[in-house]
Amino acid sequence: MRDFFKIKVMMSAMVVVSFFPALCLAYCVSDDSQVHNALHLSIDVSGSIDPPEMVLQMEGIEKSLRDTEVQDKMLACGCTEITVVFWASTAKIAMEPLKLKSQEDLEQVIAFFQNESRRSELQRYHYGLSEMTEVDSALELSTSVLSKSSAYRRLILISGDGMDARIDPVSLDELRDLKDFAESNQIQVNAASILAYTGVDMAAPVVTNPMVRFASEVESESRYDSVGDFYLKEVVTRDGLVREAKTFADFQATMTESLKEIACKPMM
Repeated sequence: MRDFFKIKVMMSAMVVVSFFPALCLAYCVSDDSQVHNALHLSIDVSGSIDPPEMVLQMEGIEKSLRDTEVQDKMLACGCTEITVVFWASTAKIAMEPLKLKSQEDLEQVIAFFQNESRRSELQRYHYGLSEMTEVDSALELSTSVLSKSSAYRRLILISGDGMDARIDPVSLDELRDLKDFAESNQIQVNAASILAYTGVDMAAPVVTNPMVRFASEVESESRYDSVGDFYLKEVVTRDGLVREAKTFADFQATMTESLKEIACKPMM
């Protein structure tokens, strides 16, 4: 009798689990539905990224959003809302918030990145951004927007191939203040970094573009083992994660695993 009861309970649980995606998707059927996951995809388009690398970055995000597991999690864990932010020394919302109420909505996000990968003009020029890499611009915009959101989970996934171009005590304090602001507002900051200086002495990085680099950056970069280490220490919140791609060609896999990790967490 006890075994029969256990089997009955297990079968009931399986029925609930099997219907869970449909129940969660129904949670996001109307425009005024409560958002479960508010996710900002914050993408580095600064001067450290050349045209072929930009294409790899945009294609990597597009393909990661086509991953079956990523899609299942995004569509089966409450109402997910995605916003795309492009950043350099300033930041701009490149794609307005879109609620994923169906596969068709997710295809709109995929199409956005597909179109960006084919853009003849670099994103930083098209969107009126500058050359410099200033991570605080991305955090300032996204944390300001997300702090006003009533979503159950508020998430930032920021990608970048370099450290802040203004690494000095004042700039680091500003960055840490933004990180503290994110944590105090229950905003989880994550990063998918790209190791721009593989095999190079971090104390004297090679300049691969004509950007002017502050002397303080070269001096202080020796504090960090890698780009990912910089994001881990200065950008990502305590509950966040950092995944680092060795090259832009590896970025797709890094972004896919990052999205799988953060895309779904059931409401308690």
